Amino acid sequence: MENEKLQMAAEGLIRALHETETYRQYASLQETVMADAENRVLLRRFTEAQTALQMAALAGHEPREEDTAQFEKLSALLYSSDEMTDYLLSRMKVQKMVAELLDHITRDVGIDIPLS
Repeated sequence: MENEKLQMAAEGLIRALHETETYRQYASLQETVMADAENRVLLRRFTEAQTALQMAALAGHEPREEDTAQFEKLSALLYSSDEMTDYLLSRMKVQKMVAELLDHITRDVGIDIPLS
């Protein structure tokens, strides 16, 4: 019973998120961008490079030079396209919304989960 209530509340929260203009813009751009196979490959590689840098930062290490170079190269390539720039910025806005929600929930229940 308890988990059902939480599941229903989570589904309501997700529906509310999907109804925001920020999410609708992201979903529309995502559909357009992901329709292109080359974009999908570049985004996958970009995300992998970004994750490598974030993992190094979380571990308290300097990132490897090749990881930094790969991320910079892919960033320059992706951000040279207006459509891709719009998509990446909209994705960051949705990620920020989700992070703020998670922060609000964890703070209110007294759990410290560092998000950065």
